[in-house]
This record gives sequence, C-alpha cells and structure tokens, in this order.
Amino acid sequence: EITLTDFLTIQNTGTLNATNGTDGDSTITLGGNWTNSGTFTADTSTVILNGSNQQINGSTTFNNLTKEVTASDTLTFEAGTTQTITGTTTLKGQNGAPLTLLSSASPAIWNIDPQGPRDIDYVRVQDSTNLNALVIDPPNSSDLGNTTNWFSFAPTFTWTGATSTDWGT
Repeated sequence: EITLTDFLTIQNTGTLNATNGTDGDSTITLGGNWTNSGTFTADTSTVILNGSNQQINGSTTFNNLTKEVTASDTLTFEAGTTQTITGTTTLKGQNGAPLTLLSSASPAIWNIDPQGPRDIDYVRVQDSTNLNALVIDPPNSSDLGNTTNWFSFAPTFTWTGATSTDWGT
C-alpha cells in the first residue's frame, strides 16, 4: 500500500508496477494529481484519489479507480486523454455536494472507458465521451454539456406557441 499526500508522476521512461504483493492488496492513495506519461501496470490494484481539486493527466489504464467526496469538489481530466478502468469505477459526490468531472481545456473532450462495475452518483459531467457501449447514466447527476454516452434520458420539449387548430382557413 502506498499513500501519497502530494502528486504522483510517471515519467516517459518510468514504470510504476502495482502488481499485488503477498497480501493480495495493492492500493495507491493519492492526495495530489496523477500524471502518467510512462507505464503504469495496474494488475488488481486500486487507485484512490482523496485530495481536493485533483487532476488526472495522461492516458492510464486503471484496475479500480475511486474518488468519493463529502464536500463539493472537482476532478479535472487532461483534454484528449483516455482513462480506462478495467475493474470498478467509483466516482461519487453526495446530495448537495456533487463531484464535478471536467476537461482541462473546455470544450476539448476527455474520454472514459469504464469496463467493469460502476458506482457513479451525484456527479456533474462536462466535455466527456464514454467510449464503452454501455451508457453510464449516473443517478442524481447533471449533464453540463458536451457529453456523449453518459446520459440516456431523452430531452424534454415545451411548446410555447399557438394551440389553435384553426390555421387561418
């Protein structure tokens, strides 16, 4: 288990191997930003983001990725990157304290591919494409715009024009 209160950077030639040890638990708890331009071997690890206003930079394949907040917070993803989660994706705010998921360069898109179980609730999402065929559709959440395959609800339309059936005949 690794706990970092600051940032984690995997450089171009660097490798972080999170292969489980003898205890079968490989957890990285991070209070700062995640930056990956090298190689991250996730194995069956869990990355827990527990800081405030964190960023994920670079494309990464995680096993389990978790960020849960009790006060309103923002998780910013580097525009143009893809975060693949092969295990459980947990992104959660609370009633009155949402977790906002944003691009680092709006309106440029960040991508997510949650391939395993999803525990996503009380999020506000902008500038993101879900690459997985299964719509995420998080309850108690808001689409802030420029999202694809996050929400399945159909838009509602309100007619404010004339209601007469007499069209000038």
